Amino acid sequence: MNSKEMVGIALLIAGSVMIFLVTSMGSGLVTNVLAGAATLALAGGALAFGTSEDGRPV
Repeated sequence: MNSKEMVGIALLIAGSVMIFLVTSMGSGLVTNVLAGAATLALAGGALAFGTSEDGRPV
């Protein structure tokens, strides 16, 4: 595994943990910001892990 795949996996795990944290919190600005950050982390992780070194889909 190269470092790009490791970053992708780390982002996917971090995004998943943040989603679980957000669901246990009440509503509010902080919750919405965390939900947005979790969504971006999941998208970034999927992009980093799901593409090859030259950016083509795997």
